[in-house]
Amino acid sequence: MATPQSGSLRLPILSCPALAMLLAWCGVAAAQDAAPTPQPAPAAATPPTAESKPEPTPEDQVEPGEEVEVTMRDGRRISGLYVSKNPQQITLGISGIATPFPLESVERWRVLPGVDVRYAELRAAIEDDDTEQLLQLAEWLRSRGRLDLALWELDHVLEQEPTNARAQELRTWVLEQQKVVEARRAARAGRGRPEQDDSGFPLLDEAQINLIRVFEVDIKNPPRMIVPRAAVVKFLDTYAGRTAEGKGTVPATPEGRELFMRQRPEDLLGWFFALRARELYGMVQVLDNPPSLRIFRDEINRSWLTNSCATNKCHGGEEAGRLLLFNRKSGSDASAYTNFLILDRFKTSDGLGLIDYPEPARSPLLEMGLPHDQAIFKHPQVDSVSQGRWRPVFRDRNDEKFLRAVEWIRGMYPQRTGYPIDYKPPAPKAASPDAPQPR
Repeated sequence: MATPQSGSLRLPILSCPALAMLLAWCGVAAAQDAAPTPQPAPAAATPPTAESKPEPTPEDQVEPGEEVEVTMRDGRRISGLYVSKNPQQITLGISGIATPFPLESVERWRVLPGVDVRYAELRAAIEDDDTEQLLQLAEWLRSRGRLDLALWELDHVLEQEPTNARAQELRTWVLEQQKVVEARRAARAGRGRPEQDDSGFPLLDEAQINLIRVFEVDIKNPPRMIVPRAAVVKFLDTYAGRTAEGKGTVPATPEGRELFMRQRPEDLLGWFFALRARELYGMVQVLDNPPSLRIFRDEINRSWLTNSCATNKCHGGEEAGRLLLFNRKSGSDASAYTNFLILDRFKTSDGLGLIDYPEPARSPLLEMGLPHDQAIFKHPQVDSVSQGRWRPVFRDRNDEKFLRAVEWIRGMYPQRTGYPIDYKPPAPKAASPDAPQPR
């Protein structure tokens, strides 16, 4: 089969009905997210018809995980991943569930050819300008992990119909799914460790930043996100039959699972939250910064936090005490999320957190930015040749910067549980147990 390139190469066009062929190949196949392309098995290369009924594949030629089609005696065709077979039944994995089919109800079964073989036949049966069937083919490819072929077909559709909303939406999903796949590959290759700026300051990586975003998602006003099918399948496998308050019971039947998977991403994440399925949070991809953290990045971190608190003469230099902040690339997510996590976890010498989530205006972080005569928690006096004179960040509690900082904290998720992120902030070289510490 010719592989699509970036030019105008097209597969040969035949006249047979592609939709009927697609249905014949798919049955009620379970989509496999980013699954490796199965190798073609020694089976018929054309869909079964009334005139051509493929013989069952010998059992010793079938490997677990290969895609198999079962034709029932009532005419239904069901496809899934081969699990096992005994004299009484054949078992397929459908949407992650091992589903047995009694052999007395099965007319025949066979291993399906690989995705590339079926794609070539399906594509050859579709006219080049039949955008509806091309979109169905692209979705079929996407569901089987062939994102490169899906993207190629979608680009072809958009060449003909640039305003096709369905093609645009599906293309966006394919591109984001590619990012997820690449991120997982990078993590498996060991490249998912905390980044370091050339100054040696360790920064949160993309996976850690994404996890904070997940924890801060407002389900009622959700950002753009992707909940991969693999995460939903794992959730259904793990929590089937469990009841979530205000949402219902996690379905266990194949029909119920398939309906469950059709929910919007924010509704699926709501189920994850309701049952505290934290082992799955990292699989969710949040594509936008939550509003509160966007305020922190743009109006706190790149403004007064970096320019007043994290300067080289204060908490960004060698005399920072126990609290050392990153003071470069202040508008980047890596800088903002790293500084936020440091502030979120920091405790004063009295054991207080810098951020008071229940009462944001009383946060020591903000109080220490007020003039001493207005502050409950006063910033330590600093007046030295090396550090210079300390100056308040805010004029008073009505200062616009103070009010926006309160808005940032108030917008964070109120039920704080801590982020499951392994991060150790750096310690300034000048810090020692005997040195005076900030309060």
